[in-house]
Amino acid sequence: VPTAPNPFTPDAIAFYESALAAGNHIAAVGSSDDHQGGGATGPTDSPVGSATTMVYASELSEQAITDGVKGDHTYVKLFGNSGPSVTLTASSPGVADAIIGDTIAASDATLTATVGGAAGTGRSGSWSLILLKDGVRVDTVPFTGDSTTHAFTASGPGRYSIEVVRTDVAVDYVEVFTSPIWVTASAKPSNDFEIKKFKRNKKKGNGKLSVQVPGAGLVKLTGKGLKKAKKNASGATTLKLPVKAGSKKLKRKLDEKGKAKVKVEVTYTPDGGDPATQKTKLK
Repeated sequence: VPTAPNPFTPDAIAFYESALAAGNHIAAVGSSDDHQGGGATGPTDSPVGSATTMVYASELSEQAITDGVKGDHTYVKLFGNSGPSVTLTASSPGVADAIIGDTIAASDATLTATVGGAAGTGRSGSWSLILLKDGVRVDTVPFTGDSTTHAFTASGPGRYSIEVVRTDVAVDYVEVFTSPIWVTASAKPSNDFEIKKFKRNKKKGNGKLSVQVPGAGLVKLTGKGLKKAKKNASGATTLKLPVKAGSKKLKRKLDEKGKAKVKVEVTYTPDGGDPATQKTKLK
């Protein structure tokens, strides 16, 4: 058992928090890198399985685990699978509960954290459950025994995660670190859309581009030499936008060569949300 905390842990957590602060949604994961067959036990060593990444998955399958990681439904046991198990949920009247990795739209929310298996680790020291907001410790709850449950109050929008820390001889060991729950004052609709198939009409020299959107909003299509096109979606659907030559130069190229390559920009603005633009090339 290491007699001092891994000196790389604070830097790794700080690097992760800086990535989150930049607007990225990334799952917290731990990894091991053992080059001595379990024989290295110094503070900078990481035997196989230490750290351990815990993933919330809908089933025991490769795809479900992958989906869990992509959904940020993870937390890390830094000392391996023997570390405490945790859960973190966010709740607020009128909206669905959130788990680690989720986003909850609420002006205020109750964050309920549970810890189990602390005494079962066999490691000595006193235990604390710590709430972090945007990477900063904002509340600390000492506990004794094997388990505890505590309800925190989310103090405004931000990302909230928890640490479980064991203190032994005045040295702090981070035993558990979670991905956050994001609390937002109001929910903006998703602007994540997908450009699908392009169906050509070779006889007329035009075509239709299918665009799949997640909800109501406006879709615009533009491109050099093309006629502008736009359509409104009343909900989640797939729209077909016309792709037609608009300039004399592009029309002449089609007449002379029978084909042309164009660069297309598609912008989707959900009702009440922010616009998103994707680019593609069409023939």
